[in-house]
Amino acid sequence: MHFELLAAIGLPSVNFLWSIFQMVIGIGLVIFVHEMGHFLAAKACGVKCEKFYVGFDAFDINLGVIKIPSRLVYFQWGETEYGIGILPLGGYVKMLGQHDNPVEAVADPHAANESIKLSLDGPRVDAQPNAQPAIDPRSFQAKTVPQRMLIMSAGVIMNLVFAVVFASFAFQFGVSYQPALVGDTVAGSPAWENNLSGTRILEINGTNTQDRYFPFEEVAQTIMVGGVQQNVMLEIKRPESESQTERLSIKPVVGLVKLKGFSPPTIGISPMQSARLGAERPTVPGQPADVAGFLPNDLIVKINGKEINNRVELSRELYQYWDQTVTFTVLRNTQGIHFSYQDYKRSGAGDGTLVELTVKPNPLRQLGMVLKYGPILAVQIGSPAHQQGVKAGDFILKMDGQDFDPLLAPQYLRKMAREDKPVEFLLKRGEGDAAEQVTLIVTPRFSPSVSSLADNMPVAVEEIGVAMLVESVVERVVENGPAAVQGIQAGDQIISATLDFRDEQYRKQYLERGEIKAIAGDDLVNNWPQLNEAMQSAYPSAFFKLTIRRAGQEIEKEIEPVASTQHFSEKRGIQLQLMKDMYVAEDFADAVRCGWNQVQYDSGKILRILRQMVTGNIPLTAIGGVGTIAVGATSEAMSGTTRLLMFLTLLSVNLAILNFLPIPILDGGHMVFLAWEGVTGQPPNERIQEGLTMVGALLLLALIVFALGMDAWRISGLL
Repeated sequence: MHFELLAAIGLPSVNFLWSIFQMVIGIGLVIFVHEMGHFLAAKACGVKCEKFYVGFDAFDINLGVIKIPSRLVYFQWGETEYGIGILPLGGYVKMLGQHDNPVEAVADPHAANESIKLSLDGPRVDAQPNAQPAIDPRSFQAKTVPQRMLIMSAGVIMNLVFAVVFASFAFQFGVSYQPALVGDTVAGSPAWENNLSGTRILEINGTNTQDRYFPFEEVAQTIMVGGVQQNVMLEIKRPESESQTERLSIKPVVGLVKLKGFSPPTIGISPMQSARLGAERPTVPGQPADVAGFLPNDLIVKINGKEINNRVELSRELYQYWDQTVTFTVLRNTQGIHFSYQDYKRSGAGDGTLVELTVKPNPLRQLGMVLKYGPILAVQIGSPAHQQGVKAGDFILKMDGQDFDPLLAPQYLRKMAREDKPVEFLLKRGEGDAAEQVTLIVTPRFSPSVSSLADNMPVAVEEIGVAMLVESVVERVVENGPAAVQGIQAGDQIISATLDFRDEQYRKQYLERGEIKAIAGDDLVNNWPQLNEAMQSAYPSAFFKLTIRRAGQEIEKEIEPVASTQHFSEKRGIQLQLMKDMYVAEDFADAVRCGWNQVQYDSGKILRILRQMVTGNIPLTAIGGVGTIAVGATSEAMSGTTRLLMFLTLLSVNLAILNFLPIPILDGGHMVFLAWEGVTGQPPNERIQEGLTMVGALLLLALIVFALGMDAWRISGLL
């Protein structure tokens, strides 16, 4: 008997509908290939195949007035019925003497063995008294152990063969991918401490990422499946030292990101963005870049005459001119041809046009209140603070005699960096009676690091290289500011905040993107910097609906930000696309070699993920069902056919490995029974075999229900 388990690893437009069609055909092809392997091997060994189905036809679906039949399409050809079942959970080949799905196995575990016994009724001259019925010679059970092993392993073999085929075709035509370049790093994370922003990862845990297909997501997954117990070994190349490489050992942490209901191990890196503006929303309405005249897909090649290649380089330049008007040089092509930076370097503008755009500084939106902050949690290696002996645990009391605010301090420090002037910091070091005040002189920099914010993580003061938490408790209120006008007081605790818009047009547009709603309760404690960042990047007419707690009472407030005349954001409303590279095989032989290497890599990755699930490092809530697979396949199909082929490669390998696990009712469980029979010369006890098969079927049914439940949970937005 055999059963295929599909598990996840993992506005209708014409493109979307075409992607859906490709997804359905692609997943169906993976299942078809697996079943075809069993079918062809069974036929070659003389086994009668009664059914060949993609999808299960276990029962009709009765929806009251509508009854959906168990079979969508079916026809009889020879002795085999071919069809498509209504339940898209796998497929099966029904061989004589085999249960074909777990529902039937649970309903009647004896049916298979009974179906292969030939009756002794009739003119049998050799019949003996008390003789046992003979076994049908065309049944699965009548075949030799090697033949049955071939039949049960043929599906897995076909999946692996076609995985190589899928990947080979993809590499032959070229696969787009996000390169192993680090973009932003999460403030305070291990990657931020090691200043990985802008670096190229040459090797991770002994795997070379160069001169081969190795997308950024593989870097993230390699870190995830390694767990927090295993340090990540990296070889990197920093942009400022292209001729030298550096080796690092970094310990992953959990809690930086949330993925499918759990926080995977990570070091806090994100993929690099290109210097190309978005295809649909190139700028934020109402912000300086929006009025400057940028168009979708414009490629930024220079800022104030300096060449720019990616988002990190762009941000580093904007850090220096945060309060000044900046001239952007963009490569524009209205013919729809998207030149890359490398194309520009090789041939200049080509068929495009170089356009200069002037972008004014972007005033900070302020609410007129300073929130409570904590001690330094992380110090960036090699930063000015690190060089002057600032330590994690130090608390900043004063900066050049002024009150310190982590969200506004960068403004002052950049001015000092521009003038190359040192800044005096008064720190508190230690706790209780052992606490002491320390004065340190630190010369700020224009930061080479580009950081982002994560839930309950610190905010970075990049100019000196420190990171600290900012709480949602008001420390002080600026006189006559928006917070003071609304009656907000020092000591108020913000327990809920929702970003909203006065202008209904902008409100509708923002809701289409996904409303930014502050996390309420305990999760909001250290997340004010994210809300402040959302406010800087919001559409016009933005305001906050706040719920504050004061003296045990909850008070509702609405507060609108005002544009500062003294402070400016380095971000000017530019929205960029992710950086993409293209890997194309040199010839078909190279494509096959790349395909084989990809299958080997995917196999190792899936086995590592299974091991982490067994040890509990990856929870079962990460499991997904057919919904997760369909969403992943559709997303990849929308990125191009070759991306879908790479997804089908992974899915084929996944299907092969999962079905070869030594679990009764799966192919691997049958192989265990057959191995026992091959060694002992006798099949396992029939009652024991049927019992184990029924247990396996029940477990798989439960797992399917659980996976579908997780799909529904994610779709509902609860995860």
